[in-house]
Amino acid sequence: MANYPANYNNGNTKVSDKKSFDASSSALQLKQFMESNVVQNKLKSLVGKNSAVFTTAVMQIANGSPSLLKCDHKSLLSAACMAATLNLPINPNLGFAYIVPYKNTAQFQLGYRGFIQLALRSGQIQRLVSVPVYKQNLVSYNPISGNEYDWTCQVNPNEQPIGYLAYIRLNSGFEAEVYMTAEEVRNHASRYSMSYKTDSKGDSLWATNFKAMALKTVLKKLLSLYAPISIDEAGANLATALEADQAVINDDNTFDYVDNPQEKVSEESLIPQTEVSDSFFKTIVANIEAGEVTAEEMLVNPNYIFSEEQKDILNNYKSAS
Repeated sequence: MANYPANYNNGNTKVSDKKSFDASSSALQLKQFMESNVVQNKLKSLVGKNSAVFTTAVMQIANGSPSLLKCDHKSLLSAACMAATLNLPINPNLGFAYIVPYKNTAQFQLGYRGFIQLALRSGQIQRLVSVPVYKQNLVSYNPISGNEYDWTCQVNPNEQPIGYLAYIRLNSGFEAEVYMTAEEVRNHASRYSMSYKTDSKGDSLWATNFKAMALKTVLKKLLSLYAPISIDEAGANLATALEADQAVINDDNTFDYVDNPQEKVSEESLIPQTEVSDSFFKTIVANIEAGEVTAEEMLVNPNYIFSEEQKDILNNYKSAS
């Protein structure tokens, strides 16, 4: 374990009391922590000669948020280092990655642009988008064979989306999408984010940028199901990001989900099950033959309902592999 400065904020100080919280003093304490030898050595191993610039960026983000200044310094540093490990900028205005306070600890949160960036680095994805869906866009809703959309219509700038769509097309031609209604997104946020449910000040990411968080939600579900997770660095980074999102990063690189203390439920379980049509099954078989997915992965996927005949075909592929 690193020997951090003795006076660093470990998150146990009751700084939530406005009378006791001194932003200037907390900022100075964080500056001393970030400039300590142990922290600088860690940053140099991650970002090399850019350690000073990185330190300044972390300080600017923390100084812009009293809630972050109250956070445990180690959790703040670990969240920033996770972004550096994934080679993503931590400027919140860019939407790639965020450092988010929750009860005096700092979480790492990935933005939807960060997920897109990491997924595209694999080189196996031809197209990946996440978009809001308005009433005029949704021509017909069919969770079995897929929805129909019209993207040519004009949308009133004051209109609110009725849902959110994420779409992926791999180089092999395999296509998939995940659609959630706006209500389903809100239910997801209420179930998986304590900060969403307890945000009385309106300063959570869900409150300040609901659209971006909704786009991230459907995109993360899509990638959890369909993104090709390879063993190379790009694939490993995407897998790490999926796991580290919304977590406090510990010194040993394990994750604590303090904003979601309930038992982690598989993201896949929140997507409605789909009876696989003959045409879609042909696409699945083509992707098995192309090596994009395995028959075993499809058989255990809880989101697809295969006919007995389809199961037999998949089992034959499984036996032949």
